[in-house]
Amino acid sequence: MIRSYGNVYLQPEGGGAFYEDPVAWITEGGWNSVQDYGLGIFWEKDTQVVKLAIQTGDPRLIERALLAYHDRVVAAGGVMYVATEAQARFEAPEKQRLAVAVGALVGNIVGVSYGPSELLGDAETCQLLKMKAAHPAFHNLGGRRKLPTAADDKHYAFLRTAKDGSERVLAVMNFQPTPQTVEVDLSGVAGEALVELRGGANVARRNPFPVELPAYGYRFYRVK
Repeated sequence: MIRSYGNVYLQPEGGGAFYEDPVAWITEGGWNSVQDYGLGIFWEKDTQVVKLAIQTGDPRLIERALLAYHDRVVAAGGVMYVATEAQARFEAPEKQRLAVAVGALVGNIVGVSYGPSELLGDAETCQLLKMKAAHPAFHNLGGRRKLPTAADDKHYAFLRTAKDGSERVLAVMNFQPTPQTVEVDLSGVAGEALVELRGGANVARRNPFPVELPAYGYRFYRVK
């Protein structure tokens, strides 16, 4: 009935959370979204992938989870949603912001679990979500490709591409509790220059591409 209304958002409660194939909710069930339970089932202990990555400093399990769940749903035309606080709640604001950045910028709608949230009052979080809305490369049906770094067990870099190919954005993230220089391998990325999304500064392309990041920090560059 609701589907007959036209331009609507449809998500089954708990769809994909009980280890069934989430793609079938899109291709067979007639829904157009499922929650990204590949990043964590919040009522099951030790399944919160983003939280574990930040706690251990090793982001490699995030990419594995996205490939197994998130990417398959997007390939079938489904939109993904993540309740960020339910999957990664930290007292340290820099850790919580990194969790939001991962959830939003890999291609998920980001929401809160129950009631008002302190996230809504955090200026940096608001800027992250506004940046996601402003850049087609970060929109939910765009593509993501992991890029190698010199230390994949400490850092995470990926290239986001708009569904219509109009924009590509490089995201670089530091999962360490100390400032780091992240070296990204850009040998598989065509383009002549990089432009930092915040401030619009042109950055010389080098390979490896060094990115200075604070503890639990991140930066984003449009690839020209």
